[in-house]
Amino acid sequence: MFKKMRGCKLSYNQQGLIRFICLNYYDLPQDVQHKINDLCLKCGGEYYKALFRVLTTDISIRYIALEECISETHLYRMRLKFYNEFFKT
Repeated sequence: MFKKMRGCKLSYNQQGLIRFICLNYYDLPQDVQHKINDLCLKCGGEYYKALFRVLTTDISIRYIALEECISETHLYRMRLKFYNEFFKT
C-alpha cells in the first residue's frame, strides 16, 4: 500500500501503477528498464542512483538520504518530477 503524493498531477491509480512497475524493475522487459533508467538520469542528475533506490526498493527515503548525503526534500522533489514525467515519454 502506498500514499498518494500531494502535488502530483496524476491520479491515485496512475501513481500506484508507476510505483508497482518500479518495484518490479528486475522482472520488466529491457525497454521498460531503460525507460526507468533514462528518467532517473533526467530527473535525478548526479543523484540518479539515490532516486533509483527510492523508486525500486522499499527502503525509506530518510535512510537513502542519509546514506547518499542528500536531503530528503531533494529526493521527494526528484521522485515527484519522475512521476510527472513517466507517462510523457
